[in-house]
Amino acid sequence: MPGMDGIELIENIRGIAKLADIPIFVLSAGSKDLLERAMAAGATKIIEKPIDPLLLWTNVWELVPMSEIKNA
Repeated sequence: MPGMDGIELIENIRGIAKLADIPIFVLSAGSKDLLERAMAAGATKIIEKPIDPLLLWTNVWELVPMSEIKNA
């Protein structure tokens, strides 16, 4: 991303009141240090690459309230 990295993006999103509670998934093959920084910045979940599709969907469905699905 030009101008900022993923950690800065997470921090910026968490600093916007209307967006502060949205889930942020980090999909990364980064170092343990990078993943720890992402969690400290406000990431909701970290899923390491290579991505297991079942694990990804399981994590997504855990965070999506059923009421939002029914009202979509």
